[in-house]
Amino acid sequence: MEHHSAALAQIRPDLLKRRVPPGLRKRAEISCDNCKARKQKCRRSSADQSCNYCRGLGVTCAATKLRKPRTGRTGTGTTTRDNMRVAVLESLVQGLIPEADLADLTSMRDLGCSLGIPMPMPMANDGSSTASESQSGLPDLRERLLQDNRGTTQYIGPTSSYFFMTEVCSAVGAKRSPNTEELCKTLNVVSSIPQETAVAFTPASSSTIASEQTGFPTQQLAGRSLDVVLPTSSQTNRTVDWFFAHVHADFTVFHEPSFRETYEAWRHSPSDLVDPTWMCSLLGMLLLTAKPLGMPASQEQEIWIKAQELLTRTLLTSSLQSVQAMMVLALYLHNSNRRDACWTLTGSAIRIALAIGMHQNDVQCTTTSQTPLLRTLRKRIWWTLYAFEQMQVSSLGRPSALSVFVPVADSSSGTMMGIGADIPPDYMTWHNKLVVLLGKACQTAKNTSPTTPNAGPLSPAASLLRELDEWKKALPRHLQPGSVEYLPPYYQRPVILLHVQYYYTISLATRWALLSSVSLLKNMASGAVPQGLSDMAEACVEAGHSSCALLLKLDAMGHFNVSIWWDVFWLYSAVLTVAFGIHRDFMRQSTYNHPTAQALLRDASAAMQIHVQKPEMPPTMQRWANIVIDIYSSTSLAVVSEKEGIEEDEITTQSRGISQQAAQLRFTLPETQERYDGVASSEPLLFDPGSIDFADVGRAFQAANWEDISGMLLIPDYAFP
Repeated sequence: MEHHSAALAQIRPDLLKRRVPPGLRKRAEISCDNCKARKQKCRRSSADQSCNYCRGLGVTCAATKLRKPRTGRTGTGTTTRDNMRVAVLESLVQGLIPEADLADLTSMRDLGCSLGIPMPMPMANDGSSTASESQSGLPDLRERLLQDNRGTTQYIGPTSSYFFMTEVCSAVGAKRSPNTEELCKTLNVVSSIPQETAVAFTPASSSTIASEQTGFPTQQLAGRSLDVVLPTSSQTNRTVDWFFAHVHADFTVFHEPSFRETYEAWRHSPSDLVDPTWMCSLLGMLLLTAKPLGMPASQEQEIWIKAQELLTRTLLTSSLQSVQAMMVLALYLHNSNRRDACWTLTGSAIRIALAIGMHQNDVQCTTTSQTPLLRTLRKRIWWTLYAFEQMQVSSLGRPSALSVFVPVADSSSGTMMGIGADIPPDYMTWHNKLVVLLGKACQTAKNTSPTTPNAGPLSPAASLLRELDEWKKALPRHLQPGSVEYLPPYYQRPVILLHVQYYYTISLATRWALLSSVSLLKNMASGAVPQGLSDMAEACVEAGHSSCALLLKLDAMGHFNVSIWWDVFWLYSAVLTVAFGIHRDFMRQSTYNHPTAQALLRDASAAMQIHVQKPEMPPTMQRWANIVIDIYSSTSLAVVSEKEGIEEDEITTQSRGISQQAAQLRFTLPETQERYDGVASSEPLLFDPGSIDFADVGRAFQAANWEDISGMLLIPDYAFP
């Protein structure tokens, strides 16, 4: 060893200055903070004892500082292995994304953000805190905190359909200006109930018998007070029948035979012990069916007061019955312009569902109380709740209460649930998969930056479109849109709505591309719209066309639900997309798609003019329907005025290039036929993400100068979700 050290010393004389000869140098397994500060070797007999230096001074021996990595370094001070690793990573990125700019950290960080990849925080001296940081410091005009009529701030997220609607209204030139705070009237209306009447639930008497289902003692509800609130026996029977006939298939919350058995037992002995959560569910049914069945408003208000009293106890009960009651009341609040209260109640139901393990399909229960029927019911209710929450997330643009995607499991037999006659075989399996993709679309729309759009093949939107296309191609034949005409009448609505949700998910995931393409067309100095962005925007417009046509076909078949479910909202969303597509076509001097689009808007407006006169349409649906009517009238005027402007104005050379490029694009959208029979043809509209020629859109994009939404025109008494 000494001979080796001497030889090294002859070659490197500077090694003689070392405190320890090179041959005897050994790295300590643990080096405390004191020894690191003195740059000395930390000597200790074992890892769990203090080192000699700290023990001699009587100080605490602690190792909290990070261990310095020991790597071989070259003369320039850089690590050869790290340089090679970075070079290999750059080659991989260039191979996957040829248009990627890897010149500096700023461009690489912007590229990662556009792909939805979390980026590390920049260091203080890395020189990258330039444009990206200045842009991130700017407020996002697509999200706001608004005050409702009670003075409470309400958050409206970037993916909210409200902001998309304001862009459409500005583009088509709606007549009157909306007040931004009008939106909050759909979230939290002023209650007409006096404050002194909205008291908490105080049971008249309590029983010492513990309820195994609720965890609370079963309460004996006063029969006299319920007789005052509840309608007659025949009216209540009609309510239960109507609920299971018109709501149950879309919003499955109960097992019909079990609920009817409990209902009959309570009807024969109303003074017996009854579960308050079950009674809260019954009151929710009465509220949901109040308008369709013509219940007086005063009686509806009395039932709502009683439901609020029972809801106090329901919120403090972790049980399946509590989840059922809150889901029914949440749907009622959503339809009655109390969407903020619906959001809160849905979140509470999700928390309780998580607490009782409804999201765990694979966990085996150790008790024998969970029968196969109960396990199937829990699974079905969970997916209904998850789908209902994701629709609210997509509409309001707010974060989901579920931070992770729920794994898709095979749905159980519908016959066991008592809904086998309402949905086709395998329907729930494919519906649940589509709901998960809807959740991904909400995340994709939220994480897509409006200033740095990316339509590349590795972008989250492109990846989601491929997943949606695979979902569509893997559907069984009896769930394809071409088989609707051959299905029984009770199967037609579920299959059509399945594809309406499919096109709605595509539109939600690609809406940003449509907005970005219009922004580029407004500022022609930035160049033509890149092909990848144009194709993705076209996918959004085609999805809106297909969704609108399917919903009009559903209305022609007599299966359109205007009183309970999301039918009106889906039509409202599709109409916004179709109208904005017309505006985009005029901006690029292309009118090839206008006959089909105008026919869709005309028929949608005509259908809503009929439905809005029906007394069973709740306030939330009425507002959406009125917007559909106003959009069509404004679009018709905009088409005439823009046609005149095109004839008078000189078309620039760059506009001619865009027009020629648009005229060469192929479209597979079928022509609009009477009663929309073409939608159910054997060759439906298909969007193939693999056919998109993706291009770099980030460099050519410039931020859009949208008009202030306070100047956008709409009828003041509308509400905008």
